[in-house]
Amino acid sequence: MRILILVLTVLCCISCGTTPAAQTYSIPQDYAPVTNTGITYYIDSAAGNDTNNGLTQGSAWQTVAKVNAYTFAPGDRILFKRGGVWRERIIPQSGTQNGWLVYGAYGSGAKPLFIGSVELNATNDWVFVSNQIWKWNIALGEDAGNLIFDNESSCGVKKWTFAAMSAQGDFYYDKSGSSLYLISTTNPASVYSDIECALGQHMIYRDNPTYPHMGAHSISNVIFAGLAFKYGGAYGLKFQGVHHIYIAECDIEWMGGAEVDGQPQTRYGNGIEFFGIAYYCKAFGNKISQIYDSGVSYQAINSPAEGLGLSFYSNTIDRCGYAGYELWITSPDGKMNSIDFSGNILSNMGGGWGAAADQRKAGASWGFGYLLDSTPGQADNITICNNQIYGSNTAMFALSTYFADFPKIIIESNYYDSVSNNILFVKFLPSGGSVTILTQFQMTESTAYRNYTGKDALSVFVNH
Repeated sequence: MRILILVLTVLCCISCGTTPAAQTYSIPQDYAPVTNTGITYYIDSAAGNDTNNGLTQGSAWQTVAKVNAYTFAPGDRILFKRGGVWRERIIPQSGTQNGWLVYGAYGSGAKPLFIGSVELNATNDWVFVSNQIWKWNIALGEDAGNLIFDNESSCGVKKWTFAAMSAQGDFYYDKSGSSLYLISTTNPASVYSDIECALGQHMIYRDNPTYPHMGAHSISNVIFAGLAFKYGGAYGLKFQGVHHIYIAECDIEWMGGAEVDGQPQTRYGNGIEFFGIAYYCKAFGNKISQIYDSGVSYQAINSPAEGLGLSFYSNTIDRCGYAGYELWITSPDGKMNSIDFSGNILSNMGGGWGAAADQRKAGASWGFGYLLDSTPGQADNITICNNQIYGSNTAMFALSTYFADFPKIIIESNYYDSVSNNILFVKFLPSGGSVTILTQFQMTESTAYRNYTGKDALSVFVNH
């Protein structure tokens, strides 16, 4: 197939609040991954050393910084030792059609863990201010998306002003001074056995001056397999302007909560997201849990907006504050084609730390199994099939009135279990950051829902 060249210009970008310059993208053919044609490199956080050559398990490197600074060849494999822990982000490189780059694991035990937080456990670094308010005396440099206490037993509650803090665990991040304040009866490091401060950064990140803070940008032919990511204040894994990215059997947990750049007092953070331009990407077999916003998503703000050949399947998605699956593009000239969400298990949408947090999105309802938001452009070959959905705070399925091509979408053979919620479906009208519910069906009205939407003829509905 002849390569087509599209010259597209971004008009605005919700995730970074900037107006990027023009960017040229090629639409490639799809093809199967080709791996292990190059050299294998090993990284061991405990016994490695960056002065080693990294070519054997006994001569492993130690840090992600070493990996990020090295130039790899197509087909190379970068393997992290299971049981290892790194408080570092991965800056990925690209492979080629005939030699995909692999970021994976070796050895036995727990998946290699990448942590996007800093520990605030030193009593000497907490300074008393007044009225049970304590200040962490080291500049963070990034927004504090979340505070996770005592190995995930509880979380802090973010406030937008210093004066709004009033209860144990309330915290405020002062951007002007990169300073964190926390309400605590005594020194926080004495009250809590462990404090993790999730910083406002993506766990996989490739900076680009045109698209600041947009996650991993302009990479291709890369596999991320068997890795674990925790405590990031922004997105877990976000990709923009990419093709042929596979995310397989990774754990992505406790993500999000930071403030969106350029949009004060709006918090964000999905588990896995493809944004804007994304061709032939897959996320499968992943465990996605305790996400501030949505579990998996393809979305785009204005141009360029084209999602082609994207698959989200066999994932376990649990306790996402906003939705398990979120799909939308706002540009009338945007396109979605061959996007599949199938064979996933979703549970407790609208649950977890994100749903309990203050200051989410102004006027938003939270807790959907899948959310098809405003999409005035073309949407072809979209499938939502063979999923299992167990419980949601607001509705199993939410549909915007502005999803123009909804009649063409295939939604079939799903299993809906209400658990304790009786709302199956809502159709809503977005307006100025809030929504108006136009149509709603309870779980007991599954026949009426099917007649109204023309979907889910063979699906199963269980109401408790």
